[in-house]
Amino acid sequence: MLMLWRFLKDPTDRQVLILCEGSAMDQAMQKLMPMCEYGFQGPEDGIAAQEQAGALLSRLQAEGLYR
Repeated sequence: MLMLWRFLKDPTDRQVLILCEGSAMDQAMQKLMPMCEYGFQGPEDGIAAQEQAGALLSRLQAEGLYR
């Protein structure tokens, strides 16, 4: 869950991906934000999630699904 949140946080922060306010995805991100920003066991969890998010991005780009 943390990896997926990290994957989506970058494009939404940069406004590359804009979620419609009140949409199901916006509501999900709003609920995940406090859990993911505050709920790390340790700094290595955040680092691992960021690495996994980067790997997911690379796989999607290789398949032509994400630029």
